[in-house]
Amino acid sequence: MNGKRLDWAEMVVRVHLRPHFGEMGIARVGTTTIQQYTAKRQSERAANATINHELALLKRAFNLGRIATPPKVARVPYIPMLKEDNIRRGFFEHGPFLAIRCVFRAMPITVPG
Repeated sequence: MNGKRLDWAEMVVRVHLRPHFGEMGIARVGTTTIQQYTAKRQSERAANATINHELALLKRAFNLGRIATPPKVARVPYIPMLKEDNIRRGFFEHGPFLAIRCVFRAMPITVPG
């Protein structure tokens, strides 16, 4: 994990995950409490992709606890992910891409300098 991602992960834990899950203990975290977290974040108008990244961080923490020696977590709860609607716009379909590629291939290459 690079420095920027580590900063982001620490912020997510401090600002979102710990305030919601911190007092309940690992054994009490289950699918229902995770769905409550998801609903809370949606009510705060967080994007589904953002919530999914936060849930992925939570899932990773559970899995690291499970594989630790000795294990720190007895079970990893099912963590439902949200549907992401991040359809890209402005990209070419295959046919127009081939036509434009053909035009660029026909252009002479000039190197400045």
